[in-house]
Amino acid sequence: MTPGAFASTLDHDLHRSRRAPVTPFFSKQSIRRLEPILQRCLGKILSRFEQHAINHTPLNLKILFDASTNDIITEYAFGNCWDNLEVPDLNERFFQIMSGSAKMWHISSYFPWIMDFLTSLPEKIAIWLAPDMEVLLPHFAVRQ
Repeated sequence: MTPGAFASTLDHDLHRSRRAPVTPFFSKQSIRRLEPILQRCLGKILSRFEQHAINHTPLNLKILFDASTNDIITEYAFGNCWDNLEVPDLNERFFQIMSGSAKMWHISSYFPWIMDFLTSLPEKIAIWLAPDMEVLLPHFAVRQ
């Protein structure tokens, strides 16, 4: 489902040419600009640890790290942080659905028409067929 993508390109030279436009995002200077974002997220993570330590409640570290990684990436790549670390449950359902949907990748790599069909459906029908889509669609809708 990713024709033209650089990550899944097998040929080295083609991969290199496709990767070139995003290379500046990973320069030392660009990564240094990430520090304020990382510090802000780390502060929120530490606050979560404190809160759960005081309340003597368990903390799902997988979801915590999923939420923090997503916040860092969405702010850096899109300039619009999804603020998962601000949500009381860290948007746990979203990350569980994303983890589960990764299984669909294996199927869709052999039957790509399935994803073409599903993405061509009207939103209400897609949600009726797969109720979890209601959680995912707002995050992946193209905003103009």
